[in-house]
Amino acid sequence: MARIGERADARANRARILDAARQLLAERGIEWEMRELAERADVGMGTLYRNFATKDDLFAAIAGELLAEAVGVIDAALAEPDAAMGVERLLEGLFAMAEKGGAAVEALHRSAIAVIPEQFESMSRRIDLVFQRAVDAGVIRGGLDVALLTDCMKGLFSFYQVLRELHGPEVASRMAREVLLNGILAPDARARPAPGPHARPMATR
Repeated sequence: MARIGERADARANRARILDAARQLLAERGIEWEMRELAERADVGMGTLYRNFATKDDLFAAIAGELLAEAVGVIDAALAEPDAAMGVERLLEGLFAMAEKGGAAVEALHRSAIAVIPEQFESMSRRIDLVFQRAVDAGVIRGGLDVALLTDCMKGLFSFYQVLRELHGPEVASRMAREVLLNGILAPDARARPAPGPHARPMATR
């Protein structure tokens, strides 16, 4: 039976590996070798492979954490009584994830489709629910269906990262939010102040 100290060391090694992997993802996407990860995490190759037998196993672990966080964001959007505000909460939460996770989120978003497809599909279905409720409430522009809107969210992280690189995080969050919401929500649903610490009224036509 493993001693408490041994279990604590094992947890610390796993945490270092995951932290190092997130750094490499943010810096270089998915194009790096497991040897580089072991060096960055300061662990031996044996320790690395005891925790993650393959690179896909590693990506699945990190992507699973991100998807769990995304599900929390989606659930908060679904809990919002106002359907239009639910769409806004969805975007606010996903942009916050993009800001916290940086380029690693975008890289893992693409990887997640391959390494944990069932969880990714489950998340997509929950996003469908946010938009279906908004469609049913009549707060979505005509001609936009639920599948199209959910697919738009799948490209959100790339969109945000480009704006962030050009304009910085605060401007990127506001610009991305207003551009998307002005394109998604019906005009009468947009005439409301934006939530959050940098709230500004959204433009109406």
